[in-house]
Amino acid sequence: RQVLDLSNWDNSTASNTPGQSGQPVSTHYDDLLKLWAREEHFPLAYSRAAVEKNAKTKMRLAPAK
Repeated sequence: RQVLDLSNWDNSTASNTPGQSGQPVSTHYDDLLKLWAREEHFPLAYSRAAVEKNAKTKMRLAPAK
């Protein structure tokens, strides 16, 4: 489910079922199921400012030399 605010993308929300991962052995396989069943959503961060504000970790990828 997604609710997209076209006037301000950072106001958009979503929910996946059963979870964020399609791998049954992942801890994220069914981590969103209860949220989805309650018809609740999580915020989507689209702008750079919103992504940086809500990021829990940061990974830098660089090509091999």
